[in-house]
Amino acid sequence: MQTSPETLISANGIEICADTIGNPGDPAVLLIMGAGASMLLWRDSFRERLAAGGRYVIRYDNRDVGRTTSCPPGEPNYSLQTMADDAAAVLDHYGIGKAHIVGASMGGMLTQLLGLNHPDRVLTLTPIMSSPAGGAVVDVINGKPIEGLSPPTPEVLAAVAGMDNLDSTDRAAVVAHRSAMFGILAGTTYPFDAEEGEALFGAEFDRANNIASGGNHGICIGTTEPWAHRLGEINLPTLVIHGTADPIRSCHSITGRPWSRGFPARRCSNSRVRGTTFPMHCSIRSSPRFSNTPPEHAARPKPQGVHHVRRHRRGCNAGQEPARPAQPGADRGERNRRRRSGRRGCSLSCPRPGNRRGVPRPTTVSGTDRAHP
Repeated sequence: MQTSPETLISANGIEICADTIGNPGDPAVLLIMGAGASMLLWRDSFRERLAAGGRYVIRYDNRDVGRTTSCPPGEPNYSLQTMADDAAAVLDHYGIGKAHIVGASMGGMLTQLLGLNHPDRVLTLTPIMSSPAGGAVVDVINGKPIEGLSPPTPEVLAAVAGMDNLDSTDRAAVVAHRSAMFGILAGTTYPFDAEEGEALFGAEFDRANNIASGGNHGICIGTTEPWAHRLGEINLPTLVIHGTADPIRSCHSITGRPWSRGFPARRCSNSRVRGTTFPMHCSIRSSPRFSNTPPEHAARPKPQGVHHVRRHRRGCNAGQEPARPAQPGADRGERNRRRRSGRRGCSLSCPRPGNRRGVPRPTTVSGTDRAHP
């Protein structure tokens, strides 16, 4: 399996650190990490699994984390829009015309902005445990009540407050705090591996230009012009993933409201997988979703560990309806009449009964726990 060493890319007036794994001739997947976290949180085992499935996997450090150019703490000179431009510049460096864009938390926000500002560079979008309401999320995390958004758990609020007194030059203190925070965010389905986490956060500290500058991301998120009202402009295959037991952002308050109001090409489902972190031993299995096959012609894999996945109904050219077990005593004629009446029309993007305008309806993939900032 081909790997490339870390490379510093000169673009947009800064240097961006990136690396790759996989065959450059395979479909590209760009991984974008969340606030205050370096690309190391896209763990090697996760990337190797993607690459083994025939993907060219690219990850990079956002501004102010890892080896990418940093601003002084508290003084970011950029916005999320600028950071989305950085992602496009990484694709330019590797000669990638279009890629599958996968982003976690703040990285999911950048994923959305790539779809809005650089749609010609995108094959598919996968925002994970994210939101289109960045400023509101920052306010909620800082303890400010926001209508429509449930507050983080008391443990999360206490951990965030503890950052005010954190000595960013003390390696042991920084590693201990990040380990404690991720232990809270991980939820209960996949408990956090503290030993592996300490090694990971230690490596992050050692390679960072300025570990304290990672806090600039919160300022950046809070000051970027809102974009939720523009989601209707996105017409790209999109999968939204959110944890049903997310301790920071409720699946229902984030995924069920802002996303559903204006995102025409979204696909969602509910799965009990994670909270606000990626379990260190988990990986995404290969899927036609991350291939060069046009999405409308790609075979739809049977979801694993996912329930309530909305599919195209019988008669739709884009997919096939799974067989339904007969209910005891059910009248087949009555079931057929309900289908013809449109009560169970296609819920996705075809002009079938129940979706007469042919507009893709939202779906959501949600897990139980969360895993990074």
